[in-house]
Amino acid sequence: MATGKVICGMIIGAMLIGILCSVLYRACFGYRIAQGAKIGFMNVIAVDSTDIGAASVGMFNQFIGSFHLKIGTGVSIGKHNEISCGAWVTEKRFAGEGYARICAIGDGCHITSSHLIDATRGFTLGEHSWVVGSHSQFWTHGIGVTERHIAIGSNCYIGSAARFAPGSSIGKDNIVGLGSVVVGSHNVEGALIAGVPAKVLDANYKWRTRNVSSTETRATNTESASV
Repeated sequence: MATGKVICGMIIGAMLIGILCSVLYRACFGYRIAQGAKIGFMNVIAVDSTDIGAASVGMFNQFIGSFHLKIGTGVSIGKHNEISCGAWVTEKRFAGEGYARICAIGDGCHITSSHLIDATRGFTLGEHSWVVGSHSQFWTHGIGVTERHIAIGSNCYIGSAARFAPGSSIGKDNIVGLGSVVVGSHNVEGALIAGVPAKVLDANYKWRTRNVSSTETRATNTESASV
């Protein structure tokens, strides 16, 4: 990634926000950014190409490196996140390694603040999934591993300070506990995955409806008691 592009990205991020920032990014770099996208103060977007829908991106985020950035419609990204790809990946000696160099964030996803995503071999966050808390890390390159892409299914919840090793993946509707280290594939749905290394602790853990069900149950019991 050329240093000049990074510097230009810093200047755009420092001078403009919101619609004006998007307009200048489209004009200078040819980025595809939807009209409804909101880009916050001091974001640096210096990548090979982008496809950003009507998303909201907070302040002080860094999207830097030779990769394709795809952010879906309705995505919310907080502040101080880093999504990057090392410049070394473009060297000729790595030409046959199959580095995907893409970060794809699906529609309706929510990413809070201070997370790190390595886009070198490819990172996919399924639709309506959440990366919450802070300081989670997703690494897609490393020594001694051949499959490095990280794939997270739709409607998942990734707890604070989670770590995903190269090549790790989880199915849809899962929750990953705080501080967990995810290694390998977990082809399950609707489960609680947690620990170091992470394991399936509960194969029938519906995280999106558990609190709703409990609230409805308490309300029903209260109504019954008052009759």
